Amino acid sequence: MQETCDLLRHIIRMMYLSKRLHSQLQGGAREITKAAQSLNELGTNYCLCMCLAENGCFSLNAKF
Repeated sequence: MQETCDLLRHIIRMMYLSKRLHSQLQGGAREITKAAQSLNELGTNYCLCMCLAENGCFSLNAKF
């Protein structure tokens, strides 16, 4: 259960970062540094989600 909550928390964070990155990209050159930081964090969260999913904490075939 804890692993599933962690995965969902990371997914929610990714959604937030994606929305923030989109608005930063609309800001042009003055927001480019912030956009790069958001993109980096988005990539890190994606990797964490994939690691959590691959380790079997989230499976569509899980039996409860």
